[in-house]
Amino acid sequence: MIDYSRIIKTKLSRLSKIDIREGFRVFTSFDPDFADKKPSSAVFPNFFILDSFKSLKSYPEIKPVIERLTSFLVSQGNDRLCFNYWRRNSEAAASVPYPDDLDSTSMAFASLDLLNGENDGEALAYLIMILSSEEAFEGGPYYTWITLPDAEKWKDVDLAVNANIAYALSKVGAELPNLVGFMESAIEMGSFSSRYYETEFSVAYFVSRAYRGEKIGDLKIWFEKNIDKAANPLDLSFSVLGLMNCGVDSSNLSLYVEKIANWLDSESGNIYPFVVETNRNGVKSYSGSYDLELALALEVINRAGSSGAEVSRDDSYLVGILSKVKSDIEADLDDCGGLRKSFSRWFEAVSSGKEKQEIILVASLLASGLPSDSRKGISDEFLVSLGVVSLCGWIAYSIYDGFLDGEGNPADLPLANYCLRKVVSELKSSSSDDFFGLSLSILNKMDAGNLWEIEAARIENSPLEERYGKIYSRLDIIADKSMGHSLGPTILLSKLGYAVGSVEIASVLGFFKNYIIARQLNDDLRDCFEDLAKGRISPVVALLTDAIAKRGIDLKDEVEINKIFWNDVLPLVCKLALEYSASAVAAAGNLSHLGDVSVILSRIIAPVRLATERTLADRKTYLQFTKTCG
Repeated sequence: MIDYSRIIKTKLSRLSKIDIREGFRVFTSFDPDFADKKPSSAVFPNFFILDSFKSLKSYPEIKPVIERLTSFLVSQGNDRLCFNYWRRNSEAAASVPYPDDLDSTSMAFASLDLLNGENDGEALAYLIMILSSEEAFEGGPYYTWITLPDAEKWKDVDLAVNANIAYALSKVGAELPNLVGFMESAIEMGSFSSRYYETEFSVAYFVSRAYRGEKIGDLKIWFEKNIDKAANPLDLSFSVLGLMNCGVDSSNLSLYVEKIANWLDSESGNIYPFVVETNRNGVKSYSGSYDLELALALEVINRAGSSGAEVSRDDSYLVGILSKVKSDIEADLDDCGGLRKSFSRWFEAVSSGKEKQEIILVASLLASGLPSDSRKGISDEFLVSLGVVSLCGWIAYSIYDGFLDGEGNPADLPLANYCLRKVVSELKSSSSDDFFGLSLSILNKMDAGNLWEIEAARIENSPLEERYGKIYSRLDIIADKSMGHSLGPTILLSKLGYAVGSVEIASVLGFFKNYIIARQLNDDLRDCFEDLAKGRISPVVALLTDAIAKRGIDLKDEVEINKIFWNDVLPLVCKLALEYSASAVAAAGNLSHLGDVSVILSRIIAPVRLATERTLADRKTYLQFTKTCG
């Protein structure tokens, strides 16, 4: 049997002796065999090298290498946190100048963990602003190069670049539907071409790092059909890592992993094409790095050697839990044909997309981040039960919300009643008396919140002046309506022995309260004018109508009302959303002693912060447009 650990340690020992003050060595050649190779000033492959090295953090030998490479790469960003293909101030940057680009910039953000994670909210805001300036369409996909709007020569849209952008955003749990759709189109066609990369294997690998949608099985099939065509260790590593990212266990890839391990042992030193470059005369050349090939190969055998320990963290594992949740409910409704059909329809509605699935499976997601000793006491059956609570609660209250808004479908009411009974039944069987009492208290507050909204947050029941101060003197009330999402995580912690009044339970409840408020504020911004038209007073509507009343503006004056919304209301609501997001992250930080639980919770709030920053970027664009148009 191959000793993967020995190979890794041997290679890391060599790497630790390399001078990387200007990054790892990159070569360029007009020949794909690199027969006439010359040193290159390209920084770009180093971002991928660093990203792979971070998978080897359990080896102390890699720490100084990561630190030195990180220090060099951080120095390559400009004051706007944009990055270039070339090393700054190099001869190549002067002789073959490229603008800063989103491929380099997104990989910098990804490999440097949003620029070292010291202020990832600020870094995320920078990334969103950069992306907003290079939209081919609103919300993506994005142009490759960071240039002036009239620089038509540089306005190309590339699959690989957009997959790397999606990967950077996924580091904080964010997902943009347009990028998902762009990647899905490529998967459907089975085509992974890019003008900037030599083979489809690299591009398909980039997609595998970022994509977790329903077509992941089709991506897996593409790799399985093509892996034997991988002609060199670089493309083979891309293929094996791609299959691992698609949920394939390394035990089913052992022949390919052994090939890569044997190549590492051989010390061949060969370089294979990675990036396609084009000079001023349009002549094509190739860029590659042996150290990139080495880093990817080390990631392969490290993941192969530790795959058993990481199975609980795989997306494929969570998909399996969700499938069991669905099948358990369907079995329960096996003799209730119409009710089962109604459930299937609602299941699709509330579980479509990664973000929704993570909320349904939030207890399983947190369990996957627990230290191994704590995780041993958590069975899959228990997690399925908590998934049933989350799913059925979401369906029940979604249906009830429709009736509260005067838009409910009477045919859905039997399913809502079934789902609520199921929630109570599962809570009773999976929690202690104390936690069952806490759960009922949360459900009671949800119903009280719904009643409050009907009585107090409707225009016909509220005076015009100072609505915000009177109705929303505290915003906790808008969290109460959705605190059912906290039921699974609190019961999970009870299973670990934490009491109702513990810091851990309080922190989970605090996280969800702040998360829900921040998320709701974002939703209310989007729905402001629809809510206003239907007589619903959200915090955003309250702020807007307060401002309208104070200024004596006619409710039919859409121009002035839009100005108030964009200039005054929107930035204030975004500020509040970011503050509540920060409070959610702080609450999650109190759980840092529970393995990766605090990290997972921080990733759950990340899309909300992303949406807020995106809204602020849209505001900037709107104000510039209105200023230009007078």
